[in-house]
Amino acid sequence: MEGVNVRLVKIRKQFPSLVAVDDVSMTVPEGSFFSILGPSGGGKSTLLRIISGFERPDSGELYIGGKLVNDIPPNKRRTNLVFQHLALFPTMNVAQNIAFGLKRQGLAKADITKKISKVLALVDLKKFEQRKIHMLSGGQKQRVALARCLVLDPTVLLLDEPLGALDLKLRESMKLVLKRLQARVGTTFIYVTHDQSEALTMSNMIAVINKGHIEQISNPLELFYHPKSYFTATFIGDNNRWDGHVKSINKNGNCTVQIGGRSFEAVMGEEMVPEDKVSMFVRPEMLRIGVSAQSEEIRGKVKEVVFDGTYTRVLLNTMFGDQEMEILVKVAQSEDPLALKEGDVLSVCLKKGVGLVYTSILFMVIPIISTLSTLDDSLIEAAYDLGASFWNVLTEVAIPYAAPGIATGSIMVFMLTLGSEGVFGEKRMMDAIGMSLKVASMVTVLATLLDFLRSSMWFLVEKQDLFLILVIGWLCLGK
Repeated sequence: MEGVNVRLVKIRKQFPSLVAVDDVSMTVPEGSFFSILGPSGGGKSTLLRIISGFERPDSGELYIGGKLVNDIPPNKRRTNLVFQHLALFPTMNVAQNIAFGLKRQGLAKADITKKISKVLALVDLKKFEQRKIHMLSGGQKQRVALARCLVLDPTVLLLDEPLGALDLKLRESMKLVLKRLQARVGTTFIYVTHDQSEALTMSNMIAVINKGHIEQISNPLELFYHPKSYFTATFIGDNNRWDGHVKSINKNGNCTVQIGGRSFEAVMGEEMVPEDKVSMFVRPEMLRIGVSAQSEEIRGKVKEVVFDGTYTRVLLNTMFGDQEMEILVKVAQSEDPLALKEGDVLSVCLKKGVGLVYTSILFMVIPIISTLSTLDDSLIEAAYDLGASFWNVLTEVAIPYAAPGIATGSIMVFMLTLGSEGVFGEKRMMDAIGMSLKVASMVTVLATLLDFLRSSMWFLVEKQDLFLILVIGWLCLGK
């Protein structure tokens, strides 16, 4: 993996209702399997479409193979895209599907036949040349779609959640097929997914994207065990999240965190000072049943035992001083988890310095909540997203419409009020200004909603954004 194959410099793409990609800069090493991982609506597919040329960035620069390609159309770039739903031609057989792009390039028939034979061997479909598409399994169709792209010798192969429509067993096997295939051909793969398992299993490097921003770019191990942001820590894998405050900063660069009546030594994920409100994250895989002299002991009562194959998930209730907590432990099958049952009291040990600590955004967004750990996880996530969305709505949606809305509403109502009364007294002037502001607020909210409805990207608008706009409008008009 020498050199850089794809480079993005301050790429930004805004749709009428949202900023899908916001000031993204990153490099994709040549010959790597590079995944873009994020939640739905995070901007990952838009970023992939920008690289492929199907979307044009509003600003920024995109380089492929060292060449600026902002103005180069998709068919002139040496990139190929495997669509989520494959887009195979149902009236053609396997060989005809693969040959389509080669014929468009004007290759000789003998060369086309040779290339098809080579790529079919690469994807283990040598005997399927004449098979119709409807006669193939899901995994076979997936490999035909890959072969159709690889036969064109792209510099970069782009994959937009191609395993999403497959069942679990087939998806697991296709992850290994893709990983081995990429290693054999040496082509740069840029793979978009919301599935953490896919990204962690196949990738050399992973970029985590959220609300159009890159949160972290790391290899899978570093991403899993050393997340660099609050979002990455909550998004990647399972985590126990305990909220408290920084008690002290230690000489070794770690900190001591006070959570209820307990203190824990943990690693700081960002800069912080004593008394900062923080969240400490502990992976359930890092907790062990039993007691160790080198670890913190936590005693709790078994609330739930769930078997899921590789691990058994054990949920404990415990007390940190007067604060009730829930702890998730993943127990390997070698530890005889079947002996555990609801109501058992047991000890788990947490190695010192294993927890990761981040400044708690939740305490800034909703400070009236004093014990976040007692809330359901889904409520906490919703509150976090709602607070983050408020700023987006205010800066990217409401404010751009406020100026024309206020101007239009103010002039209209001010003139109508004065015209109907024919007086310029102080009281009438204040009444006119008050009514103008109310109508201006209504015009602003209505213009924003109409823009949402008119937008072709309506399906990407997040529910909390729309909810906030309606609440802001109601507050303005109700005063």
